Amino acid sequence: MGGTERKLEMKTFYKWLADGGPVYAQGSYAAPGEWQPRNEGDLEMCKRGYHVCAREQVPYWCGTEFVEVEVEDADVVEVAPDKTLVRSWCETRHFRWTRADMLAYAQWCASRAATTSATFAADAAAPFAAVAAKRAADAAGNAANERQEQLAGSRGESAPH
Repeated sequence: MGGTERKLEMKTFYKWLADGGPVYAQGSYAAPGEWQPRNEGDLEMCKRGYHVCAREQVPYWCGTEFVEVEVEDADVVEVAPDKTLVRSWCETRHFRWTRADMLAYAQWCASRAATTSATFAADAAAPFAAVAAKRAADAAGNAANERQEQLAGSRGESAPH
């Protein structure tokens, strides 16, 4: 135990995907839980390397899938205002992202853009709260409709639609 062990420091980032692959390019990614092939040598934003997003960078992008990824601290190469360039990443969590979520997110972005300056991206947690609120409202409405149908059925009536 006299040797020195390198302890890897991990950071959490996020990534938008389109049908399991890149949003603005072609190709595919490694399966969840597996590391992407590591890019060695010189990396260049938008040309060589992987783009991931810190929380505050998430609102600058959108795709059909949203994942949480882990990146080794040493693999962070460059941080831009809207994205972070890394050598490799590993998907650790996949978020459910439905059409209703996309609409709620788009509505949040539009209302936020209309009422704030270009620095609106600083609060990346807000769109997820909007999605959660929309889901809760939908669930409450569905439960109320189901209860109304149950009551009508027990009286031999049809529920209003």
